[in-house]
Parts: sequence; C-alpha cells; structure tokens
Amino acid sequence: MSPEEARIREDLLFDEAVGFAVRLHADPWDRTALEALRLWRARSPAHEAAWAEVAEIHGLAGEALKPHGERRGLTRRRALSGGLAAAGATAALVWGPGLIAVAGAGHRTGTAQVERVEAPGGLRIALGPRSALDLEDSGARLVAGMVWCGIPPQAGPFRLRIGAAELSSSGGAFCLSEEAGLISAAAEEGEAGIRFEGRGEASIPLREGERLSLEPRGEILARGRSPPGAASAWLEGRLIVEAESLAAVVERLARWLPERVVLLDSALGARRVSGVFDLSEPRRALRTAVQAQGGAVRRLTPFMTLVT
Repeated sequence: MSPEEARIREDLLFDEAVGFAVRLHADPWDRTALEALRLWRARSPAHEAAWAEVAEIHGLAGEALKPHGERRGLTRRRALSGGLAAAGATAALVWGPGLIAVAGAGHRTGTAQVERVEAPGGLRIALGPRSALDLEDSGARLVAGMVWCGIPPQAGPFRLRIGAAELSSSGGAFCLSEEAGLISAAAEEGEAGIRFEGRGEASIPLREGERLSLEPRGEILARGRSPPGAASAWLEGRLIVEAESLAAVVERLARWLPERVVLLDSALGARRVSGVFDLSEPRRALRTAVQAQGGAVRRLTPFMTLVT
C-alpha cells in the first residue's frame, strides 16, 4: 500500500469511527450500536487506533473552534472531532474512557432494560438499566450502573467490585450502584464487608437490612435501615429511596429515560429525598422527586432534560 493509499484508508476508518460517535451521541447506551462498535474495533489494530483517536481528540473543541488562521497543526480529522465534542453535554459520554470501558463489558443494558445474567454456582444477578458488568473468577465487576446479586451459601465467597470498592459475602442478597459520584450499597439478606483499595485490610460491615452511602475512597456519608425489599424494588417496577441525595435519585431515575438528564444545581442535588416512585412513568417520577425539593424539570430537546 502506498503512503497515499494508507492515508486515505486511515481517513476512511476515522470517518467510520466518527459515525459511531455520532450514533452514540443520541443514545450512549444503545446496545446495538455498542455491540457494532465492539465488533468494528476488533477487526484490526487500525480500527482500534481510529476509535482511540476519536476518544482522545474530543477535548480539542476549543482549538477546533478557533478561526482558521489561528489553528496550530489542526488536521481535518481533529477539527471534525473537536466540533462534534462541542455539540452538547452528552459528548463526554460518547468519547470518554467510561464509554470505552462500557463498550468492552461482557454484559450491557440500555434505557429501561433489566438483564438477568447467568452466572456459575447458582448466583442470581440482575443488571439494571444503562449498566455494564463483567463476570470474574469468584465474582463480578460493575463497570457502571446498578446491580442486584443473590448469593447462595454453596456458591462460596463472592466478590463484587465497583471502582476502588469491593463487596464480599458468603451468602445473601445485595444491591450496589454508583450515582452522582457516590456508591450506594444495601443488604436485603445476609451480611457483607466492603473494602477499599488503599485503606488497608479493614472492611466496612454491611448488615442485613442496612443501607450505606459511600464516598468513592471509602468515607461513610450515610448509614441507615432499609425497608424490607426496598433495595430490589426496581426489579418489580418501583424505586424506593430513603434519605438519599436528590442528585443520586435523579441519576437513578434517568436510567429509565431515553435522554440525558443533567442536574445544574449542586445545592438542590444535595437535598435528601425519601419516597416511592413508579418506574412505569419515569418522567412523572422525576418531576415528583424534583418539585418536592423546589426544583424544576425542563426537557430542552428529545436528547436533553435539565433539572434546575
């Protein structure tokens, strides 16, 4: 292949990668698009390199928007990616490392989808909407989103990782999720310990009927009792929350909505919410949760809703 032919091929692959990015811009959790992207990236190192370039360049929006004479070494490909990255707040989900990890996960769900994951040893796993999970030896890793796990005693020690946290148990039923930068954990049955990397071997106990809200490095922000069945009620179409931050509740409810939901007021997001919400009407549930705290919900486009 001549140098000119190689350049043309690189540009074609890059354009195809941008096509995936544009498609995922509308719905970053489109399972069909994510699977197509995974297969496309696996076709050759050149395909993977093209996607990596799109993933890296999204931060060049400011450079891409400069007048032509002020740009320094900005190629057509970089200008195109930079312009796309400036298109809206959802762009970070399209090109960021989080989506790359989600795209490579063994199990993924889209908007309002719940997947029952087959696991060895009689383990029962239910993956929530807009979530991603990898099964591992003697456990699993929650890449993003929310999950429920039922662990029979005969399964042996089970570890469920999310970020720097690891929940371990020899039997019981547990929910784990990450929203608004916080980790939520609840024990419906049995007991577990939660350990964080870099904090020694000591683990945080999680007892039956308890719920925890944790900072990503292990600080306990809230501990309380959880009504029976509350943690897994989302599997039956209800979301039950008890003194959780509005920011976390908004992000959790957004898993049932097709658009990107953005909370713009951090003070509003810090307010505590309790209630039972019907997930068959997630938009009404979102408005109910927000308006009860004096906020407002505004749907700007089919792809973007703001909470102010």
